Amino acid sequence: MNYPVVMGNAKTGELYGGVLGLPIAFLIGRDGRITAKHIGATDISVFEREIATLLRVK
Repeated sequence: MNYPVVMGNAKTGELYGGVLGLPIAFLIGRDGRITAKHIGATDISVFEREIATLLRVK
């Protein structure tokens, strides 16, 4: 994998707003804040669109 992966426990899940199911993906902005949360399988085009939007923001 060429992206960060977090391994954690229930407390880690609570800190990220509650992790209720797997797979789950968070998109984290440059400021370190969660900008999107996707539970379940998510099409790659969704991530590409969200990332492109974040990259345009200064």
